[in-house]
Amino acid sequence: LVVCGDFYHESGFAGARTLLSRPKPPTVVVAMNNAMSLGALAYIKEKALKIPGEISFAGFGDIFNRELLYINPTIVSQNPRQVGKLMGELIMRRVADKTATPISAMVPSQLLIGDSVQRLS
Repeated sequence: LVVCGDFYHESGFAGARTLLSRPKPPTVVVAMNNAMSLGALAYIKEKALKIPGEISFAGFGDIFNRELLYINPTIVSQNPRQVGKLMGELIMRRVADKTATPISAMVPSQLLIGDSVQRLS
């Protein structure tokens, strides 16, 4: 199940509401950036769902001060400085050569295991 959002807190909240209001809700919510993660977690907390007992949660992107949250979310951590540097280089390449062929690039990520995902037996 996929709910599209705009990478802001409000769309994370709305996306979690959409998913978790289904007759058969999913067992996990995965948010695609830190702002949407906080929005989704706000909705889950508002509904008093227990993480990871009733719903599991994971997100992409570092959540600033995540140690202050009511849970320690599992996240995929990406180095924003490295992402920005790569994007800048790709933009400058395109500006210098309008005929440059598009390339695909990957930035190394790190999975930080928290306590927000239910262990499956």
